[in-house]
Amino acid sequence: MITDNATNYISSEFHKFTESWDIRQITASPHHHQSNGRAEAAVKLMKGIIKKSTKERKDFWQAILEWRNVITPGMHSSRAQRFFSRRTRSMLPCKPTDYIPQVQANTQQALINKRRVAKKYYDRHTKPLPDLTIG
Repeated sequence: MITDNATNYISSEFHKFTESWDIRQITASPHHHQSNGRAEAAVKLMKGIIKKSTKERKDFWQAILEWRNVITPGMHSSRAQRFFSRRTRSMLPCKPTDYIPQVQANTQQALINKRRVAKKYYDRHTKPLPDLTIG
């Protein structure tokens, strides 16, 4: 679990909880958004889903369920399929065979490939550092 150093995450009660559930906690710098990019991106995405569903007067829990059922680009499976090994029921029609649990193959390799592509695009504008001089 990656958290910032907020008081609710560094309390002794939370520390006991993470130890009892065998959870490894990694802390990031507070108020440094780049170090906590995944959490910031997730919060931004969920805020967008909630705002859009509220504006359209729809149930935002239904919108989140549909988001979890959408296939992730480059992965060939949805977040729910990777977590539950099956689709979750939603308002969209689906074949009954899609609800049969089936472990998703090659998920780890697909994640590695996806991260490799993201790194390639991130590193496009980087420059090599100059050699350091002794002294």
